[in-house]
Amino acid sequence: MSAQRIQSNRGALFASISLNQWMALTPPELVQSHLNLDRQTLAALRKDKPIIVASQQQYPKRKPLPE
Repeated sequence: MSAQRIQSNRGALFASISLNQWMALTPPELVQSHLNLDRQTLAALRKDKPIIVASQQQYPKRKPLPE
């Protein structure tokens, strides 16, 4: 499953949740019935959101956009 994010920004609240996490935290009966996933696939979903941090050595800073 690819790493996809659902982000919502309304006012002062900012929320970010991975699709994997969202499906893992949804009742399995709902996910299974709507997406036709087997129990093995449901069991592989992660309930925690992985934190991904890029290294500055691999990804140098980009030049600022012209004004």
